[in-house]
Formats: sequence, structure tokens, C-alpha cells
Amino acid sequence: MERHTLECQIFSWKGWDQLDDVDLAFEDVELKVPVGEFPAGTKFPNAFLLISSSMLILLDTDEQEHAFELNVSVGQKITPPEVCEDACGCGHNH
Repeated sequence: MERHTLECQIFSWKGWDQLDDVDLAFEDVELKVPVGEFPAGTKFPNAFLLISSSMLILLDTDEQEHAFELNVSVGQKITPPEVCEDACGCGHNH
């Protein structure tokens, strides 16, 4: 089964940048799932995934921020992936 990163589960994007070790900025975002009052398919110029504080911030065309808490939902049990063979040292596939 293919694993998807958190951001890939929430939205698609055309560009991105890493703000620090854990926080990411995205450009030309389109929601894949409803977020708050915004249905799937809603587009935003920018989104910020602040993993360090469990927040998603969507910036609209009026530069208004819409912030949402990110909460955990645990899915079905899976078989752990094979041991990672690259130099990252995490012990799992990416």
C-alpha cells in the first residue's frame, strides 16, 4: 500500500518551500478534503503546514488567514515497511 504524507492527504500544490526542520509553505493549493467551512476543491494562493504546532493555515486571495488545528486520526493497522537502505537511517521506507 502506498503511503501518503499528511499534506498530500489534505491538498495538492504547485510549489513549496521548507521554512525550518518541520514547517512547510505551499503555493497554489487546492483542497482534496473539506477543511472547516471550505469544501474540497477550494483553492488558496498559500498554505502553511506548521507541524511544530499542529496547525494548518490557509491564506486566501484577500491575504486573510484561516487557521485550523491538526488532530490525529489513527487508521487501520498495517505491516511495517522494510528496513530503509538509504543513508537517512530512519529504519523505514519513505
